[in-house]
Amino acid sequence: MKFIVGVLVFLVLIGIFVGVIIAIFKFLYFLVNTIFGKNTDSKAYVDSKDSQIKDLQKQNKDLKDTINRLEDYLQWKKDNIDSKKI
Repeated sequence: MKFIVGVLVFLVLIGIFVGVIIAIFKFLYFLVNTIFGKNTDSKAYVDSKDSQIKDLQKQNKDLKDTINRLEDYLQWKKDNIDSKKI
């Protein structure tokens, strides 16, 4: 009876040991794929962030153009008012 219990405990311990080793290798595989960009989830996340950055840069450029046009208009308006005073 002690022999059977000993064998079962031994098998359980080997199973736990193998499970831990498999978990470590799965984690390392995930880590390497994430670092080198082979993980599609992280790549999709980065691509979506890149597209958001490009959109914000375009909006920023549009706003700068609008500000420049408004400044030009205000300068033109100011010049018109000054010319009418003379």
